[in-house]
Amino acid sequence: MRTILASRRGRLATDIGAAVLFVATTVAMRGLTLQVWYPFNADEAELMAQAHAAERSILPFTTWTMGTTGPVWPMFLAVLGHLGYPLTIASAHLLAAILTGIMGFLVWILMRRVLGNAVGLLVAVMMWLPLALIYPVGPWADFGALTTELLPCVLVLSAALFRPVSLASRPWLFAPVGLLCGLAVGSKYQVVPVAGALLIAQLISTHQSMRRTLLESAWWVAGAATPFAIIAIALVISPSASLDLIRQNLSFLSAYAGKLDFSSRVANFAWLFSRQLYVVLVLILLARLSALSSRRVVITRIGLALSGFITVAAGGMP
Repeated sequence: MRTILASRRGRLATDIGAAVLFVATTVAMRGLTLQVWYPFNADEAELMAQAHAAERSILPFTTWTMGTTGPVWPMFLAVLGHLGYPLTIASAHLLAAILTGIMGFLVWILMRRVLGNAVGLLVAVMMWLPLALIYPVGPWADFGALTTELLPCVLVLSAALFRPVSLASRPWLFAPVGLLCGLAVGSKYQVVPVAGALLIAQLISTHQSMRRTLLESAWWVAGAATPFAIIAIALVISPSASLDLIRQNLSFLSAYAGKLDFSSRVANFAWLFSRQLYVVLVLILLARLSALSSRRVVITRIGLALSGFITVAAGGMP
C-alpha cells in the first residue's frame, strides 16, 4: 500500500512539475510580447471591457452583452478579477500564455497514455510549440493576445481526460464531461462540432450497449445544459436583465453569420494550411497512427479531425 501511495505521489509531483514547466516556458518565450499592443486583437480588448462590466454585475444582458463569444468568457474573467487578477491588456497577454501552457500540458497527459512519456511529449510539443513560440513573433499573427479560442480549448481538453474505463463503469461521469463541454460552448459557440465529436468518440470508446449509451448521453446532455439552464433561470428572475441587450446580441450574431460567405470560409482554410504548416505534420502523424490502430479508433480520430475543420468553416480560428 505504501508503495502504491508513494508511486501516486510521485506521479502527482511529476504532473505538477510538468504543468509548471509548460506554463513557465510559454510565459518566458512570450516575455517580449506581454507588453506589446501590436498586432492588436479587438477580441481581447472586447473581452476585457466585458469582464470589467461583469465584475459589477456577473449576469449577462444586465450591464453587458457578448460579441461572438458566449457569456462564460466574461464571467470567467470577472471571477479572476474578483480574485485579484488585474484585467488589463498586459495581464490578458499573460493569461493567454498561461492557457497555452496548460493546453500543452493537457495534450501531453492525453498522449502519454497511448504513446508513452517520450513520444507523447514529442506530439504535445508539436502542437504546443507553434502556439507558444512562432505566432507571437510572426509579422501579422496575434496569438500573443488573448484569443477567444483558448479557454474553450482548455475546457475540451480537460473533458477528454476522463478515461474510457472509468466512463464505462460509472456512466454518471459523463455529467462532468458534459459540464466541461457546455462551459466550452458557452465560451465560444463555434466549439459545438468539437464538443459533439468528443462525445461520440467517448461513447465509441466505452463499448457499451445501446441502452447504456443512451444513459451516458443523457448524463452528458444534463451536464452540458446545466450552465445554460442556470443562466437562463437567473435571467428570468433577475429584474436587471434587459431584453434590448438580448435582441442586440442576437442581431449582432445574425449579422456576423451573414458575413461568413463561401469565399471567407475558403480563405480560412487557405490560411490554415499556408500559415500553420504544422497542422499537415499532425495529419500525417494521425494517418500513421491510424494505420496501426483498430477501425473503431480510426473512426474516432477521423471524427475529431473533421470536427476541427467544421469549426474552421463555422468561423472559428484554425
